[in-house]
Amino acid sequence: MLDHETASALVSCHVANVGTESDAVLDRQGVAPRHSGGYGEETQRRRPGCGAARMPRLLRDMALVLLGLSTMSQTTIADAQSSSEFGQSASDTLSLSTVIDRTVAMLVHDGLEIAGAPATIGSDDLPLLAAISGGFLLLAIQDEPIRERILETDLSYLDRNRDVIEPFGRVQVIQLLSGASYLAGHLTDDERLKRVGALGWESSVFTGILTGFFKLSAGRERPFKEKGGFSFRPFSGASSWPSSHAAQAFCLATVLSDEYGAPVSYIAYSMASLVALSRIREDLHWTTDVFAGALLGHFVSRILCGIHPSEHNRKRSNWLRLSIGYIPSLPGY
Repeated sequence: MLDHETASALVSCHVANVGTESDAVLDRQGVAPRHSGGYGEETQRRRPGCGAARMPRLLRDMALVLLGLSTMSQTTIADAQSSSEFGQSASDTLSLSTVIDRTVAMLVHDGLEIAGAPATIGSDDLPLLAAISGGFLLLAIQDEPIRERILETDLSYLDRNRDVIEPFGRVQVIQLLSGASYLAGHLTDDERLKRVGALGWESSVFTGILTGFFKLSAGRERPFKEKGGFSFRPFSGASSWPSSHAAQAFCLATVLSDEYGAPVSYIAYSMASLVALSRIREDLHWTTDVFAGALLGHFVSRILCGIHPSEHNRKRSNWLRLSIGYIPSLPGY
């Protein structure tokens, strides 16, 4: 016969094992285990897929992105051709296959420019890089205290509107908004709207690719896993760093800021900041996750804005310069 203390211990072990197994099952199904979050009650949140499970969806999204960008670019590329080169209207002579070929060539060219951007960093950029690195280090040290503070703080406005704010960090929503902007610009003959659409779309594509690469390489555990802020397991499928939502929100905000300046830039960056804060509030990301994601999205857009300068100013701007207000040297399609 088991005495009372032994029986209690066995029951406790069994309950703990069941809880661990349940959490593991939920995690495999893409659902976060129940835990107390910043909303004052236990919540059950669906986690984004990660690791190998995300690849089929990523490939599908990339195919749709390339098709959509090719279609969006058709009028722009056609309009850019000299009619004398073809002897008639360029839009009548360019076939869809030609447009797609040129769009793919543009994506390859721009992708190489983004990959080679770090090599263009000069001595004048070192103070900014030092400031960014120092800020990142300080945030990394304070990741866990900041998380606890945000979860415990009363952010009722954010809590009430999180379902409205969160979609503005989804890659599908950013691409949809960019496509709508391009279409509206085409229908109204507004070059600025077309530029925002084309640049926003392309920036979202490259930002998504880079974010996925860094997530896979870093393998950082999400906060709700309760494994600490320094839990990194490269290629494990953990996908906290960097934040894709923050990256996508800031990539579009940067394009809007570069094209329209204040007050649009303040509105765009404020909305992107709310998206980033909501990810910490949901206990899905650390502060350094959203900080890295915001920088990634911002600088990808800055590089693309430099590659495709706008008609009103063809000067190529420094991609490393943070763009908060209006920068007249911005790109265009």
